[in-house]
Amino acid sequence: ASPQITLRRLDRDMHPVQAKELRARKNGTVVVSQGETHESLQLDTDPDKARRKLKKLDKDFQEKLAKVSRSQRIAYFTVGHGERSTSPREDEVGLKLVKEVLQQLNYKVKKLGLNDGLSNAVPEDATVVFVVGPTVAMLAAERDALLRYVREGGALVLMLDPEEERPLEMEPLLEPLGLTRDRTLLAHETKFVTMKKAKADRAFLATNRFTSHDSTPTLSKNSSRMFVLFNETGTLEKLEGAPGKDAGGPDVQFTVRSMSGTFGDLNGDLEHDSADEKKKVWQLVAAVQLPPAEGAEGKGGRALVTADADVLADYVVGASRGNQQFLVDALRWLEDEVELSGEVAEIEDVAILHTKDEDKAWFWGTTLGMPLLVLGFGLLGGRMRRRRTTR
Repeated sequence: ASPQITLRRLDRDMHPVQAKELRARKNGTVVVSQGETHESLQLDTDPDKARRKLKKLDKDFQEKLAKVSRSQRIAYFTVGHGERSTSPREDEVGLKLVKEVLQQLNYKVKKLGLNDGLSNAVPEDATVVFVVGPTVAMLAAERDALLRYVREGGALVLMLDPEEERPLEMEPLLEPLGLTRDRTLLAHETKFVTMKKAKADRAFLATNRFTSHDSTPTLSKNSSRMFVLFNETGTLEKLEGAPGKDAGGPDVQFTVRSMSGTFGDLNGDLEHDSADEKKKVWQLVAAVQLPPAEGAEGKGGRALVTADADVLADYVVGASRGNQQFLVDALRWLEDEVELSGEVAEIEDVAILHTKDEDKAWFWGTTLGMPLLVLGFGLLGGRMRRRRTTR
């Protein structure tokens, strides 16, 4: 379908020269090639043997395509402040699936902490830096290094956890991005994800309210079937008095919002029991474009900020294709490669999760709808038999 891709089907015995160049040792090999770079997927000429591997073909093909079509990128994850880890222990909420997605997109994942020079500067080979759910305050020098990195054209993903117990002093990093945050937990009385079948599920929100923005192109086009999940999230707001885009300040666009009827739970009981707990649409994700540094060329740095650190946690990404797509769309925008955006192949079978409203539909459909359907078929069958008897 694309003029940028040529599809050829060759027989190894009839084209031995090409087979040698492409390093295809036998038939049943899919080779993705550009110039002198070749990546191969070994299937099989036996349909039964090949069928077992076809389940992961989309994922594997995208991974090989990324390796031949774009140079390797470097994604740094900050460490040393209690952040979510790409190599978590068994009892930790981790980011192993995020690491898999990044590797599929031809990123190399590295750690970035004090021992790696974060207090001085972000490494020059960084394509994007992730700060995911810190629970311990960063040093001022570390925050300054991250801020310089973004102002000089870098890409930052900042994911904040509203439930941290100690002050993190993130304002010096948020304010230059034109943002402030509210740690009040959001909840919804009906539109939530059923996970524990307890009241705590009311804070496990799902939303398909996406702004038409270059950081959410695939999500906004598929909002009828893709949702992004937020478990125990706070909110973001524009910093009052911050200079806007026209005044040389950051261009702040909120790209993901909560469903209507979501309320801020002020007393922690997950009940809407106060006039102060307003029901409305809240801002959950912000895409920030900074102006270029004085005298610098280009568009300036970019930052993606979320009010929930678990948007990319393993248990969420593994359950929601929308969260996987959220990451891929965001990366394309951060790298200014929006034209490469597209649906990501699932990295694993997605668990089936339902909202409370969907559970109600399933309940009434199975307890009332199905019996009525069976009864209807029975009455119709009896009527047809009587007609045949009469004839």
